[in-house]
Amino acid sequence: MNNQISNLYINLKAIDMLVRILEIEHYNKTTPNPDAVYRNQINKITPYQLAWIDHLLQFGISAQLTITLPRKGVKTKIRNKSVTVYQISRNQYRSMDCYRELVKELEIIFTGSYNNWPRKAFNFKGALEQSDEPDLIWHIHLLVKDNSDNKICFLYRLCWSVQKLIYKYRFDDNVMDIQSIYNEKGICNYICKQIKNHRNLSRNEGSYIFDLVTMFRIKEKKIKPIKFHPIYKLKILIYFGLYLKVKGWFKAFIYNPIDKLLVVDKRHYRRQFEIDVLPYFDSLYFGI
Repeated sequence: MNNQISNLYINLKAIDMLVRILEIEHYNKTTPNPDAVYRNQINKITPYQLAWIDHLLQFGISAQLTITLPRKGVKTKIRNKSVTVYQISRNQYRSMDCYRELVKELEIIFTGSYNNWPRKAFNFKGALEQSDEPDLIWHIHLLVKDNSDNKICFLYRLCWSVQKLIYKYRFDDNVMDIQSIYNEKGICNYICKQIKNHRNLSRNEGSYIFDLVTMFRIKEKKIKPIKFHPIYKLKILIYFGLYLKVKGWFKAFIYNPIDKLLVVDKRHYRRQFEIDVLPYFDSLYFGI
């Protein structure tokens, strides 16, 4: 019973994340922002960065996944010893090791296969970046390529995988963030903002681009395209309909990862629940 509740919770959270992503995408598409530096290409770009931007634009980007390791980390047992893993760090190499393991876990969840996940993996181009002072901590951006036959199914599967990982390690929601890409030039410009010619670096490698080849030695030609089964598409529609039906109720409950309980948010519960009819979208947009 607990597993069924957990699975339902994860699926509804994934739908909630998907709806938010599509709403933001539509808003950004229809709302010009003259002050957006990277979107409008009004920042200074070096020839080295321009070469990387041109390279990334040939990739074909569908979504951006930003991952920032948590400050507290995750406590686990290795050889009967309590060890903290997946913790944010100023050390570039230690951080990249953590991100490599986290991305591998995400790929395994996404594909549903522990041994054959490289053949079914979602493809990406990534960038390792360091935050501004005083933090100087490392995070990654993944530009994800949609190699499937349906964008909505692909985004839902990605959201579901992220929510599965958040649920497993009790991550905060700000550890992983997904955005649907509507402006490829702008996002490539943003990704390359810290890229510098390595000949001009002294102590560490600085920000750099990576992909499945450099991270896992997986060649792009070995990745098979994803074809979603009609039943899977139907399942998403059912969960989406269920989400709209119980949206007010769902928002009124908060998951407590420590006690593994759904706790009522009384302030929200007192409100009159009204279903958001998503005015931004045509119903055919979800005709998957």
